[in-house]
Amino acid sequence: DKKPSVVAQLWNVPFVATAIFIAHPLHTEVVANIKGRDEILALLGVFGALFFTFKFLNEKRTTFLIASFAMFCIGIFSKESAITFLAVVPLTAHFFTKASTADKIKVTLPIVFGTLFYLMARYNAIGYLVNSTVVTDLMNNPFYGMTTADRLATISYTLLVYNKLLIFPHPLTHDYYPFHIPHLTWADAGALAGAAIHLALVGVIVVGWRRRTVWAYAAAFYLATLSIVSNVFVSVGTFMNERFIYPASFAFCLAVAYFFTVFLKKNPKTLAESISENASENTSKSTSAKSENPLKSVINPSKSVINTEGSPFSIFQKIGIATVVALLILFSIKTLIRLPDWRDSYTLNISAMKTSPNSARANCFYGIMLWESRYLKLPKDTPVAVRQALLDTMRPYFSRSLDILPKYGAALQMWAGLCAEQHKLDGNLDACLAAFDRVNKAGFFEPFIVTYLSYLNGKSTTTRADGERLAAFYRAQLAFVAQVHPTNMIGNDYQKMLDQITARFQF
Repeated sequence: DKKPSVVAQLWNVPFVATAIFIAHPLHTEVVANIKGRDEILALLGVFGALFFTFKFLNEKRTTFLIASFAMFCIGIFSKESAITFLAVVPLTAHFFTKASTADKIKVTLPIVFGTLFYLMARYNAIGYLVNSTVVTDLMNNPFYGMTTADRLATISYTLLVYNKLLIFPHPLTHDYYPFHIPHLTWADAGALAGAAIHLALVGVIVVGWRRRTVWAYAAAFYLATLSIVSNVFVSVGTFMNERFIYPASFAFCLAVAYFFTVFLKKNPKTLAESISENASENTSKSTSAKSENPLKSVINPSKSVINTEGSPFSIFQKIGIATVVALLILFSIKTLIRLPDWRDSYTLNISAMKTSPNSARANCFYGIMLWESRYLKLPKDTPVAVRQALLDTMRPYFSRSLDILPKYGAALQMWAGLCAEQHKLDGNLDACLAAFDRVNKAGFFEPFIVTYLSYLNGKSTTTRADGERLAAFYRAQLAFVAQVHPTNMIGNDYQKMLDQITARFQF
């Protein structure tokens, strides 16, 4: 027999799916961001559990169930989103094997016990399983204040964005906070498109369930692993994140690999049939197809080679190879372009401002970056004009952040500091107090404001006219606190400062 070419040996579903998964730019955040370590460990854990699951189905050794339990624990204790493999394991057993119901239950039990073990540990550590407290901070609950219909419409759009980024990963950002993703209703085309696509995926599962098609498996894997980070069932504290799609993207890579390596060569067959067919070609004729392990070609990719005879590829296969190679090159280039953005917080904030200009967080963090890396490092003898120019550079970012999210605590804090610095330069007390009033009226009582006002109370250059302005400001804040926040102890601070300024100027 003529030995197959290297291309023929590599032109199979496992290799191509793995290559696309490795090269996909959407995974840059998982690898480059230290926070992504939990995603990597979780995926390694659950895939390890999946591997030992099918080792058990092949060899029926209990030690593989124990190993599956151990690997799943590594996954779920790394990140709780691994819990979705409660569905993925039996799904994969259904699509890839002809295992009995009893065996499917057996391979699912390690995942069930691992989940229970994790939930017990979680409850023992924090005292509850689900936090029922309603988060009113939009930065940690961007759906707060939305109607149920608008919430679902916005979620539908975020799912559409995930779909788009899997196919065309540009632009990429680490900041999907309010309101990079806009507040949508069902009158918006994006919401309707997202719903239509995901309903179509459900349809693919229904149609392909009995035939066990690869399309149905990929759709089921995708929806199952994405469900926990979709905000449909559990709030994740943000609209979306690129790292959230990490496990679910495997289904996309599998579907693309299957399309180019198998679907273009012959009519679509069931997943179990196509794998078994390639595996059985390498077994003796005396071995029945029913006894053949349908996962052998997954565990050993050399058993699932397309075109093993070394004959020329068909025109469709050549187109498929060229397309996949081009896709891998483009994905790799995009990944290399994206990587420098993760060098440090400075580069990351700059890139976020380019791609997420409507994010309150991106604007605020960029302003903070300018504050910390430039303004705070100015020498003491820096001319006023230079300081003023830098303050003018920072102000639009904090202002934009507060326009987007008026009660954003980090931006309010920086706004207070910025205006205090401005007061030091121009002595405009009225403008400074107006800024402080804005911060307090937003319900964010920044301690720095009290510290700075106490400083002004005792400052030797504070005139009687300034004292009258300060006293009026203190009285106004006391009235506001008494009316809106009667239990807030900040009123004691303002009363103390009012007493100080009154005593000093004998009002």
